[in-house]
Amino acid sequence: MKLELLGFKICPFVQRVSLMLHVKNIPHTVTYLNPKEPPEWLASLSPLGKVPLLRVKDDAGHDVAVVFESQVINEFLDEAFTLAVMPQDPLERARQRGFVAVADGLLAAMWNWVTAKDVASVEQARAALCQSLSVLEQALPEPVQVFAGDARGFGIVDCAMLPIFMRLELLESSGVTALPCEDLPRVHAYRHALLALPVANASVVPEFAALYLGFVKGQGGLLGEALARKP
Repeated sequence: MKLELLGFKICPFVQRVSLMLHVKNIPHTVTYLNPKEPPEWLASLSPLGKVPLLRVKDDAGHDVAVVFESQVINEFLDEAFTLAVMPQDPLERARQRGFVAVADGLLAAMWNWVTAKDVASVEQARAALCQSLSVLEQALPEPVQVFAGDARGFGIVDCAMLPIFMRLELLESSGVTALPCEDLPRVHAYRHALLALPVANASVVPEFAALYLGFVKGQGGLLGEALARKP
């Protein structure tokens, strides 16, 4: 079986799949597409017109299937390759899938925060972001390592959360904003634990920081304007 990941360089959902591929040491190739000029054939491969896509080929290089949606792809990878990261217990599996949905909500709030063009919209997005982070704070184990919190190590929730923290960290290090919530010690510890892992940088292209901050500047929001004013 040969695997090809198709996606955009700064897409957090593509990064989720890249993380799973690296955590499980699965051989694969990556083809990055131009989000401003996606190839015409993308529509024929993606039923939803989105990335990531995982192109599955046989050993001769012939297409077998295309798997779409990041969580579906990650669960396929976990089931198809050794060293499963998802728990065996059905209830815990359901719980972790639920927190992947929490991560989806965080990404939506981050998008609204980054693109907000007035103070009221910034505050509304910030409140939604903090609400979801507060839910995560209550769910994290003590001491904080990764979400799974046991011998499984890095899991599907970590795949979903790490891209969020990487982007928050970039905005914070740029000097224009910080994590917009207080009293979240476990979330802060979790963020630092995830970003210290070797798979964090391995899951993105070397120029990711410049690409993401350039993307934020191009959205026309207050955060982008603040970035553009930085020397």
